[in-house]
Amino acid sequence: MRKALQRGGLRRADRAHLLAGMVQFNLEQFELAIKSFRRAGKDKRSRKMSEQWLAYVKAEQQRQLSLL
Repeated sequence: MRKALQRGGLRRADRAHLLAGMVQFNLEQFELAIKSFRRAGKDKRSRKMSEQWLAYVKAEQQRQLSLL
C-alpha cells in the first residue's frame, strides 16, 4: 500500500490513507497514524471519518500516558 501511495495515481488515495492510519493505530504508531488521518482528511469524502479517527487516536495517546 505504501508503494501505491508513493507512486500515485490511485483513484481514492484518501481511502488508502485511512487504511494506513488504522493499521498504524493498531501497531501503536500513533504519530504516523495521525499523519495518515490528516492526509486522508484533505479529501472532503473522508474528512468526517478522518476527524473521528484523529480524536480517537489522541484520546488513546492520552489514556496510555496516564497509565505510566
